[in-house]
Amino acid sequence: LFLWVKHERPAMLGQGRGCAIVNIASSFSFHAQPDPPPYTASKHAVLGLTRSAAYDYASRGIRINAICPGSIDTPMLRNAMARRGRDPQDVVDRLSTIGRFGRPDEIAAAALWLCSEGASFVYGHPLAVDGHFGLFAGRGSTEQEAVGVAVQLQAEHVIAIGRQHTAVVPAAVA
Repeated sequence: LFLWVKHERPAMLGQGRGCAIVNIASSFSFHAQPDPPPYTASKHAVLGLTRSAAYDYASRGIRINAICPGSIDTPMLRNAMARRGRDPQDVVDRLSTIGRFGRPDEIAAAALWLCSEGASFVYGHPLAVDGHFGLFAGRGSTEQEAVGVAVQLQAEHVIAIGRQHTAVVPAAVA
């Protein structure tokens, strides 16, 4: 995110109005978790930077928002469950009221929408794409279980820069 400030911002400002940036935060951006504090702090920071930058650059035609994914079915998530000896169905039962993990294409669709003209009035918004997790997180053991798995969701990101839009999406989607 700080590299954007240093490198992308000047290019985007030179393009004029109509640019969009989508940062990737986490469903843990909305509440605290017991372990590890640096992960929680970093995800809260992503939202803070997103909102602050959205405020600062809205008048210059740059829309900045964030996606807050929940448990997305990626190799990283599967590996985290395997390392912890967790049964995937048990994790789904604990983290999802809809009975499944999210898919990378669902995160990509959210990013594309945030970069589209359909979201032209959306600034500084943290869009939860978490299958309802954020609405029931914190119910005792549910949040405790989430710590062991959902923390592993932070993946490498690909920055796609276009004339009108810039999106930061998980590498698994790109």
